[in-house]
Amino acid sequence: MLEVKGLASFSPLGHLNEFRKDPLLFLSDLYNNYETIVSFRLAHRRIHLLLEPDLIREVLVTKQNSFHKSRPFQEMKTLLEKRGKE
Repeated sequence: MLEVKGLASFSPLGHLNEFRKDPLLFLSDLYNNYETIVSFRLAHRRIHLLLEPDLIREVLVTKQNSFHKSRPFQEMKTLLEKRGKE
């Protein structure tokens, strides 16, 4: 089993302010400081960020039906599938 490391935050907003200030810097810092999976909060929502291509492929392709995806992800997937058929 993979270990999920969590980013601590005592703010009710979690890491939302840091993310809003500079999303690319926030995500780049996570990528540079964690190995496989990192968990953090944006307000009330817990986010699990996969940092390895093989894990991303497993979740999005190989075992896609085994993992819950958020509504925004499902909407994005539908949009991309429609564009792919054009």
